[in-house]
This record gives sequence, structure tokens and C-alpha cells, in this order.
Amino acid sequence: MKESDTNCKPEHNKSPKTPKHILEKMAGVAARATGINLASEKYRETRDKEWPNMTTEQKLGAVAATAVSFGRLVREGVKLGKPDSERGWTDTIGDVIFAASDGLDGMIARGTGGKTAFGGLADQLLGDKVSRWVKEISMASRGRISWPHVVTRIARDLCVTYQRDKITKETGGAISVDASPKSDPFSGKYSTVNYLFVNALLDSPLGKKIPGWAREALATVTDAHLVATGIASVKRLKDNQRRLEQEKLRQEKLSLNKMLQSHETAAL
Repeated sequence: MKESDTNCKPEHNKSPKTPKHILEKMAGVAARATGINLASEKYRETRDKEWPNMTTEQKLGAVAATAVSFGRLVREGVKLGKPDSERGWTDTIGDVIFAASDGLDGMIARGTGGKTAFGGLADQLLGDKVSRWVKEISMASRGRISWPHVVTRIARDLCVTYQRDKITKETGGAISVDASPKSDPFSGKYSTVNYLFVNALLDSPLGKKIPGWAREALATVTDAHLVATGIASVKRLKDNQRRLEQEKLRQEKLSLNKMLQSHETAAL
């Protein structure tokens, strides 16, 4: 055998990463980060499993709760093109009511028994995150906050949503929600309400009179709180995932021990 033959190593047939492959990979990451993957899964779960078993009252409650989530997004979308000169205390009062009513859709769903997997996700993605992004873009375009704050907050939301989707997939849907105690200062709901009230202040007629450095300080503290709650949320999800895996291993060991004991008993 020739020396050249002995040095030959089997080549792995690795397909080159074509532009199409790269684009598909990027699209997959984007679908996870924006919650599109999770939304489609929750929609199918609601359509195929939950909806057929719901009463008329529960269905009406589910529709009403989801409509509230969509309504919050529509409200911010309608206001997006409104110039600063036309914004007054009426808009600020609306922002405060909007902040105070955060969770109204969830209350409607729970009160009517119409809580669904898709409705819960619509609340978090549309009612909270996307409507927040629209508000922030509007504020930055009018100089109420600077663009780095918008980038920081959107990046935070995308990272948290990506991790949540990833853990949901890895656990087969057993873990998909970060159930943090409401009293926890790093609770997502707490940071959202805090953020909404700060934005209402900065976007109010009074906000125009706040010095630029003070507005930046308020926005930076809000950013830090949002990022901290995002990190805490992912940590809780990962802790839950680890506990689930440990419990699964424990159950497998118990099953194996029972099997061995039954074999030993049969042998006697």
C-alpha cells in the first residue's frame, strides 16, 4: 500500500453553508427570538386541545382577553404617527390607565375560565413586548428618550424570548412560563408596570420640562431594572429545567430499582 493511501483519512461529507442555509438558520433564530415559533405552537395547542373542550362562556372570555392584548398594541400603533405638539395630558392619562390595567386580559381570562395557552402568550408578546417596542420607537423619534435605550430594551426582550422558546423545546413544553412571585422585585410584571409608569412620565407634558440628564438617568435605571429582571427570568427557567431533569433521573432510578427487585424476587 502506498504511503499516500495510508495517510488518507475518510472525508466527512459536510455540505457547505450556502447563503440559503445561512438565511434559514437566521430565520430560525429570529422566529425563536420574536416568539413566532412559540406562538404557532401555543395556537395549535389552544385550537386542537383547549378550544374543543371549552364552554361558550369560556370561549367568549378567551376571545375578550385576547382582544384586550391586541387592543393595547393597536392603541400604540395608532398613536405612533402623532406629533409631539398634539400630545397632551389626555394621552398621558391614557398611558397611566394603560399601565394600571396591565394584567386586565389575564383577569378576564381567569374570571371566565377562558385562560388558554395562546391567550397567555398573546398577552406577553403583543400586549407587553411589541406594544412596548412601538411606544419606545415613538418616544425616541420625538426625542423623549435616546435610541440606545430602545435598542437595549428590544435586545433584552428578544434574548429572554429566545431562551424561553429554547427551554420550552428542550423540556417538551413542560416548562414554558417563568412563574415568579408577584412580590419579587425582579418579577417581570413588576418591571413592566414600573417601566410603563416611567415612560408615561417621560412622555407627558411634564416630561418636556425634565432636564435631559434627568430623563437619561430615569431611562437608564429603567433599562437596568428590565435587564436584571430578564436575567432573573432566564435563571428561574433554567433552574426549573434543571430540577425537572433531576426529577426525571430520580424517577428513572426508582423504576430501575423496582425492576431489579422484581427480577431478584422472581429468581428466588
